[in-house]
Formats: sequence, C-alpha cells, structure tokens
Amino acid sequence: MKPLNLNNLNLNLNLKDLKKTLIDFFKSVKGRNFLTLLIFVGISTFFWILMALNDELQRDFELPVQFNEVPRDVTLLTSQPVILNVSLKDKGSSLMRYAWGKPPTVQFNFNDVKSKNERIIINPVKINNAIRGIFGQATVVALKPDSVVIPYTHRPGKIVRVKVITGDITTTGQSVISGELKAEIDTVRLYSSSKIPTNLRTVDTEPVNAEYLDDTAHVQVRIVPPEGMIAIPSTVTVRIPVEPLVAKEITVPVEVINAPGNKNIVTFPSSVKVSFLMPMSIYNNSNEARFIVSANYSQRTGTKLPLTISGIPPAYHNVEIHTDSVEYLIEQHQ
Repeated sequence: MKPLNLNNLNLNLNLKDLKKTLIDFFKSVKGRNFLTLLIFVGISTFFWILMALNDELQRDFELPVQFNEVPRDVTLLTSQPVILNVSLKDKGSSLMRYAWGKPPTVQFNFNDVKSKNERIIINPVKINNAIRGIFGQATVVALKPDSVVIPYTHRPGKIVRVKVITGDITTTGQSVISGELKAEIDTVRLYSSSKIPTNLRTVDTEPVNAEYLDDTAHVQVRIVPPEGMIAIPSTVTVRIPVEPLVAKEITVPVEVINAPGNKNIVTFPSSVKVSFLMPMSIYNNSNEARFIVSANYSQRTGTKLPLTISGIPPAYHNVEIHTDSVEYLIEQHQ
C-alpha cells in the first residue's frame, strides 16, 4: 500500500481553501467593485500609453560611427571609437524602437568623407543627414561633436616592443609578487602620418596598478604611444605573478665577529633557529647558507653577545631570530 503524503495533502487543502475564498470574495459586492476598479485602471493605463506615444518626447542617444569600404592600406589615426552624443525630439512611438537594445550605428562611406590631405572630415550637414537617415524626421536638438576630423595614413607602421611600467601594486600579507610583470603581447605596431624615428624601438604601457592581490592577476592596460601616433592593438593584458608565502624554520650557526685575535670565543648555543616567510615555489630549493647570524663581541653585555642577521635573500620576508643574544665563553690561546 502506497504511504500517504501528508505534505501534498495539506498543500491541496490550502489551495482549495484559497480558491474558495477568492471565488466567494469576487461574488460579493466588494469583490465585484474591486474587479470593476481593476478593469478601469487597466483601460486608463492603456489609453495613457497610447497618448504618451503620440506626444513629442526628447531622448539622448550615444551613436557609434562606422566607416565602410576603408582600403586595406589605410589606418585611421585614432585609438578611440567615434561616438556621437545626440539629443532628438520626435513622437514617442518613433523613438520607442530605439529606447532599448543596442543603439544604431551612423555609417559613412570612406570615399565620401576622405580629403586630399589624408583626413576624414565630416561636417555638421553630413552628420545631420546621416542621423535623419536613421531616425526619419526627428529633430536634432543637440549634437556633440558637431563635426568629425580624423587623420589617416597609408604608411605601413613600425613594430616596437612593449615596455610594462609598474605602478602601485600591493598584495595581501600572506602573498608576494613572485616575478616580473609581462605583457601577453610583447610587440605592437605604431602608426603615424609622418615617418617614425628609427631609434624608436619601445613603447610604454600606462602604469599597472592593483591592490590586495592574493593570486596571479591579469590586468588590461593602455599603450601610451608618442604624441601623434597610435598603437595597434591599443591595449595589452599584463600578467602580475603572485604566489602565497609559506613559513619555514631553519638552524643557522652563530659566527663571532670583532673578537681579539688572541681569544677564541665559544657561544652557547652555537647555533640558533631562524624563522621566515618565503614564496612557495622556492620552498624546497632555498639557499639557506646565505643567512649569516653574527654575535658582536665588541657590543657584549656581561656574559652575553647580541645577535644580528644578514645575507637575507630579497624573496624572504619577516625574517626573525628566535633569540636576541647568546652567552659566551673565552678560551685563551696557549
């Protein structure tokens, strides 16, 4: 026999009770009045929308500009897309189709806007005509920019290496930058309307900035070409290598310094423990012999010699000796 599902039974009973309550409500005088009110509100909203669509409205649009049939040997000397900020006035029904989704593109044929001095020149008349070709009889209330001038070149350009400029980069307390910053694309091509100097071999990125990194990061940065030039591509992705720090502890012998030549100084203990944080990638092949723990005899206090540490590799962090001094014994030479 199939077991009874009490949860489904309770749900069915609740739905039946709700259905009965609603039917009883709409059969009552208050329910019929409420339903009539909803119908009138719906009709009023519908007619309000129709009237609003017939009213004249003003909307702002950002329209990208596209150039068609550009010859292969022509490079436009602009690293940023051309955007027209236009304010239009027209019936709401005409502008509604452009209110959502991707804005329309204003297109120009390259041969129609090029000039003899290697410039693309689009005057306000051509821009207004192109906009009306998209929006019909809409009135252009405001337009910025009202004209477009873009230089171009037939020169082939020059390949140069990318030099990554390090800005302000910070990591979390348990992580460290573990290598050089490198661009995933190490060369770009520079274009200019004039001849590019032969001694120009590199181009800088903008400073690479990042905060509180705890893992390797990839940051997109802009290429900063010399004035009057553009770089293609105009941006590169820079890899910032970051890895976690791990704790390690080693034992290092104590070396006595500044002791008289006729005296043999013996320290107790003869070696001390040193702890530090290091990148995980070099944990198993660390050069521990580079640590030097020194006991300075000339700075002795009573029966103790103060300790200092040197020879710390740059990749090591928070290096600490477990004790700040050691005791000593003097052995006289015979």
